[in-house]
Amino acid sequence: MSFFPPSIPHIACPMDSIEQLQVDEELRKIDEEENWLHRRRSELRQERNAASPVSKLPNECLSMIFDLASKEEHARSKENRGIMRDRPTFRTTSTVVSQVSNHWRAVALTTPRLWSSIFLIIGRSRPRQKNYIEGLLEHVRRAKAAPIDMELSSGLFYRPGEYPLPELSSLELEIVSDLLPACRSLKVCLPPREASYSVLARLLIQDMPQLEELSLSGDAHSQAWTISMPLCSERLRSIELRYVQLHPVTLSQLAQVSSLRMNHSSIVTTKSERKPEQLDALKKTWQTNLMDERQSLLSLQVLQGATNLRHLTLQYVFVATPPEDLATLTFTRLDSLELAAGIQLST
Repeated sequence: MSFFPPSIPHIACPMDSIEQLQVDEELRKIDEEENWLHRRRSELRQERNAASPVSKLPNECLSMIFDLASKEEHARSKENRGIMRDRPTFRTTSTVVSQVSNHWRAVALTTPRLWSSIFLIIGRSRPRQKNYIEGLLEHVRRAKAAPIDMELSSGLFYRPGEYPLPELSSLELEIVSDLLPACRSLKVCLPPREASYSVLARLLIQDMPQLEELSLSGDAHSQAWTISMPLCSERLRSIELRYVQLHPVTLSQLAQVSSLRMNHSSIVTTKSERKPEQLDALKKTWQTNLMDERQSLLSLQVLQGATNLRHLTLQYVFVATPPEDLATLTFTRLDSLELAAGIQLST
């Protein structure tokens, strides 16, 4: 197809100044009409929404509804043990309700509990990592002083010697380290590789005075990992261990535990209480402790000291009893007991 440029007589002559002003004035009027239509549409939508019964609820009731929906989402997350899955970093309830309307957004932003749940895979590659970090920090700011519910894993599948960590991954670690003392619930999935596991294991050597729920999951097909017990107060109510050896644990930390679930795991007790000022030195001297064989042991003393147990689950766990002790346990508050797959006493 041939193209012939227009000849000079076909090219329109430029408008004179008067005609240009007329065109500009016409465009201005059209813009004003368009803006008025947008405003009017927004007003009509607000009038329609105002007639909805939910719009007449007090902000406190609306906040409670949002919180209940958020708790239900958190409960579903706890039931799913596959922590390494394609999930958003933050709880979706808070994001969804804050996008419905200006009113809902204002209520959501003044409800810190909605922003207190974080799911994080440290080192996972993201297309816009810097934007993600900014979003994470904003999410933390909105949580304010609310206790944090955190699920944590690592995407740093480096081999030994592939250090230092990427700059943004180091920033993630700093953010998580600052959040851990405020954790109410902590669920950690330990990666199979040693270097990546070491990053998380050191991170858990923390003082967590608000911790109530602790869940640690190792890899069923890798060698067994040893995890240092976080320094936590008597608020601890629930412990769940899968393919992990937890140490050192004091009996005082177990005194108020009402739920203990163990699968191919061990708890190693100690008589000496650690102090917060000892944690920095412990982080520096901590080394990866890799067991050649899984030692799924639980001291009878632990069960005898956990007097508030209501739920006990032991799977593939050996209860160690010294020869001078009687293998007798009395649970005055126990509601559920599950002993599965080869539990036995060993001296």
